[in-house]
Amino acid sequence: MITVKSYDGKLVRIPEEKKEEYEKNQKLIKMYLEQGKTKEEIKKLLAKE
Repeated sequence: MITVKSYDGKLVRIPEEKKEEYEKNQKLIKMYLEQGKTKEEIKKLLAKE
């Protein structure tokens, strides 16, 4: 397990093998929030990825 920061600055622990996928999703979440998307819209967009 490793500790990384989420898009909102919180520290979270994830399996090391999931780090790249997690970081990719965090960048997407941050971008979508900056575009004014809601949490529900973001969930749907990430599910399609």
